[in-house]
Amino acid sequence: MHQQVKDLVLRGLYEQALALYKNQLHLHATSTSILPSVIKACSHAPTHRFLGLQLHCNVLKSGSALESTISNSIISMYAKFQDTQLARQVFNTMLQRDSISWNSMINCYIQNGYYVESLEMFREMYVCGFVPKPELIASVLSACVQTGNFRLGKGIHALLIVDGRIENSVVLSTALVDMYWRCRDSLVAFRVFDRMEEKNVVSWTAMISGCVAAYDYKIAFDCFLDMQLEGVKPNRVTCVEVLPACAEVGFVKQGKEIHAYAFRHGFCSDMRFSSALIDLYGKHENTLHLAKLIFELATTKDVVMWSSMITSFAQSADGAKESALSRLIGGPISMETWAIGVESRCKTRDRYIGDELALQSVCSWFLFQTRMVLNAI
Repeated sequence: MHQQVKDLVLRGLYEQALALYKNQLHLHATSTSILPSVIKACSHAPTHRFLGLQLHCNVLKSGSALESTISNSIISMYAKFQDTQLARQVFNTMLQRDSISWNSMINCYIQNGYYVESLEMFREMYVCGFVPKPELIASVLSACVQTGNFRLGKGIHALLIVDGRIENSVVLSTALVDMYWRCRDSLVAFRVFDRMEEKNVVSWTAMISGCVAAYDYKIAFDCFLDMQLEGVKPNRVTCVEVLPACAEVGFVKQGKEIHAYAFRHGFCSDMRFSSALIDLYGKHENTLHLAKLIFELATTKDVVMWSSMITSFAQSADGAKESALSRLIGGPISMETWAIGVESRCKTRDRYIGDELALQSVCSWFLFQTRMVLNAI
């Protein structure tokens, strides 16, 4: 019966595992070997939080807390429950901590947004002589990015080079690439990327995203081509990241090819991808109708998609005021989105018309319609 519960947990059937435990094993379980599996099931089933607390109480009463595997499971459970204080209490009362204990506590802080605390604990872990796994270091590097502590991130990179005990991995190298792009050090980002022995789709996507953020659109598209030459297939996120590069350099044909690729692979209806397509097609008069079509076919529209469509109309020189207005009134858009649309519309009209009176007329029309909508609300 114990093995059956463990098998259910391994298969992700947490509700069934907990039901079996409560109905047949809860009152008669004498072995502690099943507890880590049951605790894990509780952490993935928020409705069983009370059972998780009961298990913690039983562990304290029976003295099972002395076993690090059980305490580690409880720390991970409280991390899922977003209770970092109880997780830290469990960690502090452990007589013996292994690397999993440190990993669990650091990840608990990172998952719940306590980035500064996670970095402090990472330092303490290394001082205590524990060698962190590549996956943990990658998470810590993301915490460095979130806190803007790039100096520590660079120090960790230096530590990786000096300390030969730490294993390298594609996950860790990708985290380094992302960090250096975030701190605007493209030279080191390229250096780390070029020295990677193995590159996966996440690595290439991080590189493309970094290039786009740094306005290196041509290089971003070149990376997109290179990854395919190396046999790595783009995924949904990759296509979303590279479409802005196509939009900025005017690669409409290549953008259409990416659109076709997404259609074949079943993610062309993704909201973020649709917004990126609208932005691409909306920048050119001869493809504006495609932006309209994608917008109209979208079953769900968020603020980003509405903003993309507004900007497309704003950049258009055909004066499609009524069509733009009908979409604006019908959509869940904020005052900030209206302001962006007005400002962009006025600036674009200034570029196309070059007439101050015409510019004032367009801006006045938009502001008048905005007041009408706001008054109606």
